[in-house]
Amino acid sequence: MNRFPLRRQKKGTLFMIGTVILLFIVFVTALVILTGKTQGFEKQVGEKQASLFSVYSAGEERLYGLQDSSAVIARQLISDLAEQGGFWQQQSCGSYADAPLWYGTRNTQEPKEMFCYPSRASTKDLFETAFTTSLKKIYPTLPSYEFLYRGKLAVYGTTDAREIITSSDDAGIKYFISPELSFEIPADLGDYVKLRLLAKILVAECSKVNDVKSCVDDLTQQFTEKSEFTFGECNNEQEHAWQSVITGVEECLTATNDACLCTIPVPATPEKETSIRVLNEQDLTFKGIINGREQSYTLPEARINPNDFTLTTKKEQQKLLFLKNGMTLERVEQPDHHAQCQLKPRMFAFCATRKESSLFVYDAAKAAYTPKPLQYRFALSFANPPPPPVPKVTVVDKEKAEQSIVVQWDEPSTKDGKAIADINYYNIYCTSGSIDQTVAGIKPVIAVFDHGNGEEKTGLTTCRDVQGKIIPLEDGKHYTVTVTAVDLAGQEDQKIIAKDEADGSTTKGSNDDLAPAAVKINVNGIAQSGATAQGTSSGSLAVSWNAPALNEDGSVCKDYLGAQVYASSTSRDPSTDPTCSDPSFCTFATGTSATIPLAAGQPYTMTVFAVDNTKNKAMQPWTLPEQWKGLSTKIAHYNEDGTRMSR
Repeated sequence: MNRFPLRRQKKGTLFMIGTVILLFIVFVTALVILTGKTQGFEKQVGEKQASLFSVYSAGEERLYGLQDSSAVIARQLISDLAEQGGFWQQQSCGSYADAPLWYGTRNTQEPKEMFCYPSRASTKDLFETAFTTSLKKIYPTLPSYEFLYRGKLAVYGTTDAREIITSSDDAGIKYFISPELSFEIPADLGDYVKLRLLAKILVAECSKVNDVKSCVDDLTQQFTEKSEFTFGECNNEQEHAWQSVITGVEECLTATNDACLCTIPVPATPEKETSIRVLNEQDLTFKGIINGREQSYTLPEARINPNDFTLTTKKEQQKLLFLKNGMTLERVEQPDHHAQCQLKPRMFAFCATRKESSLFVYDAAKAAYTPKPLQYRFALSFANPPPPPVPKVTVVDKEKAEQSIVVQWDEPSTKDGKAIADINYYNIYCTSGSIDQTVAGIKPVIAVFDHGNGEEKTGLTTCRDVQGKIIPLEDGKHYTVTVTAVDLAGQEDQKIIAKDEADGSTTKGSNDDLAPAAVKINVNGIAQSGATAQGTSSGSLAVSWNAPALNEDGSVCKDYLGAQVYASSTSRDPSTDPTCSDPSFCTFATGTSATIPLAAGQPYTMTVFAVDNTKNKAMQPWTLPEQWKGLSTKIAHYNEDGTRMSR
């Protein structure tokens, strides 16, 4: 039994009261101290920590957004850079068919080669500049970066600068970030180095030949088989037709000569017909609907006649023919005899696509982001060598033609025997002097536009004296003749194959073997419908005839000399005495009359043949000589000053 219960209870109560009082004093003191230290602090405990977390989250969100944006921008820039041939802006070589020209020649009096190939180093600089500019449009305060490239386009962007993210309230919280970039794109800036090498091979090989298109087609096919790229048209059929018309007209308007003919091929569009309308508004304007989109193209200060026409492409290639005069093009149906316009150096547009590669980029045609092959679009220009020397030139007399010769030659060909595709016409040179190894300084006499099956032939009636004056050919005189080929660009190799008498490139002129035409005769003043006469008692007949005005081929007779008069009582054929050597059968008389001794009362057969200065006479009916067949009729004559006049 507890002996002191009341005492123990009293002590416990006092202890509890004292403890409560002590704790109260401690809490009050702490509250006083805290209140003194946070005078003016109205926010709740923990708000500053929340602001810190908010700033951190904003910084991380900025880093993620920057990373994603940079990858999207880089893919688009790489695609755009390839489409623009590795150049962001217009460069010195210009463009062709909307593709930057990688190699060109300035069309001046002193042509200067322009080498405009992009290199890996220049492409890298362009990419970095464009990338930084594009990214800063989104993040204006972004610091500059240094880029590291590892293999293919795995880009790592680093910077020493720090970006400060501050809280939106006045908590004074700052968050420092160093936004590094890291992304990979299925592309390789080294592709430009590889494509540059292929382009140089194309230019080096195909600038040596005349048939550039075949050379380009063959080599690009080899590249496709052996390289990492395929080569082809960047446009579909409709866009290709559209572009061909525009570039063809533009090339025609900028041709180096005038009063000439342009032939513009319009490719077939098998999938869908394309309608292209050409009209003269304030300037020359092309309008068309390509892949459902309306397109237009304007050429300032240019005109086409007729004023308004529509070209609808069909399932086979067409050709547009334009006669160029200044900045005006006259549409014609037939080529006539006009010279072809001399165009600038030959150019081709290419679209190289890396095999099995695509980028997720914006497609303007579809107005959406889609996977799209990485296409390297560019154009190349090729030196345009003149056609090679014309082989096997032969010159012979033109049968049954006065003061005329026949010039014949073989069409030049490539080393492998292929025909030269771009020969426009042939210049025929004829001089009373001599021709050594070149026709430099000698003006041609005619231009021949006919093209045969490997052989060409034309007649020639004029020549040039040693002073260059045009003169008619004269029978029996010595002339030197040769032929050169001129291509569509007006280029001509003035060197000639060595000539000598053996190959017939020189001639002593034509021979006069054209006889005067048949004449009408009078016997004793009576016109004879036939060629018969009756001997008179006087023992002679007076025979007369008209002086022939024409030769047997219908040309004007200028060299009539006299006539051979045949009289036979036995119907003897005059061909038995063509030289008129039998005085009892044939009498030669100058002028237009003769007295022929005949036996009285006996019938005679009378024949009179007009004779020219070289004793030619038409004893046989006129027929077209075999040598005349196949002669060119599409020729143009050169004037004294060397200008050409079509006929």
